[in-house]
Amino acid sequence: MKLYVKKVKTSKGTNENLWIDFTHEGKRYRKSLGLKNTPTNRKIANTRIIPEIQLKIVTGEFFKNETKIPTVDEYMKVSFDLQSGNRGKACQKDYILKYNKHIKSVFGNKKLNAITTNSITSWQNKLLKEKGLKPKTIKQIRGLLYTMFEDALKESSPIIQKNPVIGVGKLKEEVIITEDNINSLVDNSVNPFTIEEVKLILNNAPNEQMKNLFALLFFTGCRGGEAIALTWEKIDFKNKTIKIDRKLRQGEFGFPKYKSIRTIPILDVLLPYLQSQFNLTGDKKSFVFLNPYGRHLWDTSKFRDTHWKKTLKKANIVYRSPHTTRHTFISTLISNGEDINYVSKVAGHDSVKTTLEVYSHFIPNNNENFGLIFNKNFAT
Repeated sequence: MKLYVKKVKTSKGTNENLWIDFTHEGKRYRKSLGLKNTPTNRKIANTRIIPEIQLKIVTGEFFKNETKIPTVDEYMKVSFDLQSGNRGKACQKDYILKYNKHIKSVFGNKKLNAITTNSITSWQNKLLKEKGLKPKTIKQIRGLLYTMFEDALKESSPIIQKNPVIGVGKLKEEVIITEDNINSLVDNSVNPFTIEEVKLILNNAPNEQMKNLFALLFFTGCRGGEAIALTWEKIDFKNKTIKIDRKLRQGEFGFPKYKSIRTIPILDVLLPYLQSQFNLTGDKKSFVFLNPYGRHLWDTSKFRDTHWKKTLKKANIVYRSPHTTRHTFISTLISNGEDINYVSKVAGHDSVKTTLEVYSHFIPNNNENFGLIFNKNFAT
C-alpha cells in the first residue's frame, strides 16, 4: 500500500492531500485519507490509518464502506443547493434551464469520475458547430460544470481527484471579415447606435411611453431590468438624479451588484421625456413604466419582442439588442472626451478596468502633438 500526495488545483490555489494507492484482487484502488499533507498527518497515516485500512481489507469491511460516486445529475442538484445563497432566484432559474437544455442529456447519467477533459471539449465543440451557440454562451453553460466539480472537491472526502473542466480546449468563433463588418469587429460585442440612429428610434417608437423608455435607456445607460424596476420615488427632479438600486428579471425583483447600486445624473436631454412619462404614470406613485393593467412592465425579453424589434424594423435599422442602448450611452460619452472614471461610475461597472477592457477603442486619439515634450527639449 502506497501513501502519496495528491495535488488538486482549485479556484483558490493548489491543495495537497494524502491519498493511498493499492491493488486488491486485480482492481486498483485510490482513496483520499481526508488529511492535508503535513509531517504530523503523514506519521498518523503510516502508524495508525494505513494499518487499520489493511485490517479492514482483510476482513472485507473496507469494501462495504467504499465511497459511492454520484452521477452528474445527482450532484448537480447538490451544487445548485450549495450555490443558491450566491444567486438570485431568476439567475438560479436560468442556470437550471441551461443545465436541463444543454448538459443533462449528455452528462446527466454519467458518474462524476467518468467525465474527462476531452469529453467536455468535444461537447462544447458540438454546441459551437452544431447548435450554433456563441462562445460566450457556451462558457456560461460550461461554468455550471466547473462549479459543480469545485463543490465536489470541497467535500471532506473528495469524490473526485480533479476538476476536468480545467484544461478544456479554448473556443474560437470564426468570423468572415467584410467591408460591412470590419469596423464593428474591433470589439465584436459592442456595436453602438449612431446619433442619427438614436433619433430615428425615438421618432419611430410605437407610443409615448415606449419613446420615453427608449430615451431613458439611451440617456442613462441603465440596464433594461433596472429601468423596468424603477419607481418614481427614485427620481429626484430637483437635484436631477436617478437612484438605481434594484432590478427585475424573469418576474423576480433583486438587487444589482454592489457597484451597480448608483446615482445617475439626469441629462437635460432626458428631462422632457421624464416629464412626459410623469404625466402618464406619475399619479400612480409606483413604477415609472406601467402596462395597461397598472402594474410594472413585462420582462425585457417581452419588451424586446413586442416593441423593440418592430421599432428598429420600422426605422430601417439593423437589429441590435436593447442592451446596445447601454453601449451607446457609454461609448458616445467616452468618444467625446468625457472623464472615463466618471463614466465608469455612472455605468455601475466594478472598476475603470472593466470599462477600459470593453470601451478603450472609443477613447479619442489626439496624436497631433504626441511626443512634443521630447521633441522640444531634446532637439538637435
